Amino acid sequence: MNSLALLMNRHENSLSTNFAADFSNLKQMDMRLKNRQRKWRLMLTTLWVSVGMLTASAQTETVKGVVTSAADGEPLIGATVMVKETKAGTVTDLDGNYTTKVAQGQTLVVSYIGYETKSIKYTGQATVDVALENDASTLDEVVVVGYGVMKRSDITGSVVSVGEEDKRHGVPK
Repeated sequence: MNSLALLMNRHENSLSTNFAADFSNLKQMDMRLKNRQRKWRLMLTTLWVSVGMLTASAQTETVKGVVTSAADGEPLIGATVMVKETKAGTVTDLDGNYTTKVAQGQTLVVSYIGYETKSIKYTGQATVDVALENDASTLDEVVVVGYGVMKRSDITGSVVSVGEEDKRHGVPK
């Protein structure tokens, strides 16, 4: 019985040694796998962020231009330049210049009081100069009164028109 106990004891020791060896190999393999997963996650995250940044930067471009009057070529100060799809926009400076961000395929809408509104589909050019046509239908005869501005047709009473000649020589009394 003593030899049987000794044989069983040896067999148990070899089993526990093999189990311990297999368990340590399993831990090492698990650690390697986790390290590989971390590396792949880092690489995929970096790739995802890079593609996102490239896509975002490719979507909008800076466009510049000058808004002028088609009649005389004079710059229009304070003309509105809007990107129709986003409602983002800007106003022209003292020289009629503007700068805004727009994506290809979007529409620039340029407007100014007394001029026809113009819509331009953006196709990727860096400069978009716009010449607006006079819109005579929006202009109406206005009368300046002591307390505001009114249309001539809305006034009841007498109205005097002052012309260019009257301005130079004075209004007769």
